Amino acid sequence: IIICGDPSVGKTSLILKFTENAFRRHYIPTLGVHVSDKIFKVKDSYIQLVLWDIAGQTKFETMRQQFYLGSDGLFLIFDLSKTNSLESISNWYNDIQKQLEGRPELVGYIIGNKKDLAKYIKITSEKGSKLAQSLNLGYIETSALTGENVEYAFYTIAESLYNLVQ
Repeated sequence: IIICGDPSVGKTSLILKFTENAFRRHYIPTLGVHVSDKIFKVKDSYIQLVLWDIAGQTKFETMRQQFYLGSDGLFLIFDLSKTNSLESISNWYNDIQKQLEGRPELVGYIIGNKKDLAKYIKITSEKGSKLAQSLNLGYIETSALTGENVEYAFYTIAESLYNLVQ
């Protein structure tokens, strides 16, 4: 699963919460790509999710495109308190689609992160859902800090991928 989005939207924090139930309060940018995984049960089978944490900085744009090719799933992450991070989602999606031209569509979700920042939220659930529908993706809101919907988001994409191969 490739995990993409602008810098500091919480990509690494979501992965860390899911894989290690941990949260790092200080921002450390991902350089290039960081790969992690987790094995867990979906229905009656154990599956391994391999998570490709793709750097959000534009200086890694050319390099990161090669990682799109081996993916089966996609999380596009934005920060619910930063309007520009949602506006970038279409660009991320188009960049990925361009690289995967001719392949079946990825199972994907737009993830609105930092739901715990309730008084700073600028993007409504309706706006996030509308964009997700226009790109034929699911939509989930999470908080890497509190853990809200983090396990659910990863389980949901894992179940979707599992159902494709059954």
